[in-house]
Amino acid sequence: MPIASGYITIDQGWRWLWWWLAIILGVLLLLFTFLYEETKFIPSINGTPSFTASHDVAEDRKSADQKPLDLAPIDSIVTTVPPRRKSYLQRLVPWTTSKGSVSQLLHHTYQPFFVMATIPAVLYVALLYGLLTAAFQVSVTLISTYLPAPPYNFNAAQVGLMNIPALVGNTLGTLVSSPFSDRIILWLARKNNGVYEPEMRLWLLLAFAPFFPAGKLGKYRNRCVFANKSRQA
Repeated sequence: MPIASGYITIDQGWRWLWWWLAIILGVLLLLFTFLYEETKFIPSINGTPSFTASHDVAEDRKSADQKPLDLAPIDSIVTTVPPRRKSYLQRLVPWTTSKGSVSQLLHHTYQPFFVMATIPAVLYVALLYGLLTAAFQVSVTLISTYLPAPPYNFNAAQVGLMNIPALVGNTLGTLVSSPFSDRIILWLARKNNGVYEPEMRLWLLLAFAPFFPAGKLGKYRNRCVFANKSRQA
């Protein structure tokens, strides 16, 4: 949307940016209302277990000392009755009730903060994500504020095209990191006696960590060089 927003501003006016956002969000609201089911994760499914044995257990206990150990398999069947599938209208209700107390509900409100404060890996990823988001927002604000003014004199379309590097970088990062991340965690799990730990995915950040500050510094350097040349001219 930021790339197309410049051309929309030139061809249709800046007010149409908000009209297009309203149209897109309206379509998403309809899709969300009629195609997205209300869900809540329940770790266990209540079923009806049943057990049948081929012989009497009480007799086995009485005669356990009188006969040798029998390793023959015992015929047993454990079944669960799956829950009945709800209809389409039942799945579209805004909310559903489930077993649980108010204290359990409140537990889920502060649990994410507790996890972030007690597990260093989670805290690190949260801080990293926050810093990257803040840096991206600052960059977007500076581009839209300073590039239209002298000495750059960018029009709306040129300002929008400044978001292409972010699109290319995110696309390449996704295509490259996905296969490498899976291979790295398999290699680390083998070295860890076959035990996988979620923190193993963080090691790939070391390979790409220098690119973000390098890109920011390079953008700042190019801006300074361009500004100096414009003043000299």
